[in-house]
Amino acid sequence: MELREESERLRPVCPRCGYVHYFAPQIAAVAIVTRDADEKFLLVQRGENPGKGLWGLPGGFVEMGETVHDALAREILEET
Repeated sequence: MELREESERLRPVCPRCGYVHYFAPQIAAVAIVTRDADEKFLLVQRGENPGKGLWGLPGGFVEMGETVHDALAREILEET
């Protein structure tokens, strides 16, 4: 493992396979983003495995020291 910047943080990454180790990602947050004017909601297509190509709601793991609200805001920006 070597430290690399991944999602704006230094993380241990395997140089051979690219596996990124996330420190204890136990809490996840998911958002339903709506547009009231036309009753539509946001779906995002996964760009990475697992589930690459599948559609889902924006969301992801809450990082250490991050609030759920901040995690959702970050994930929505990263995924749109």
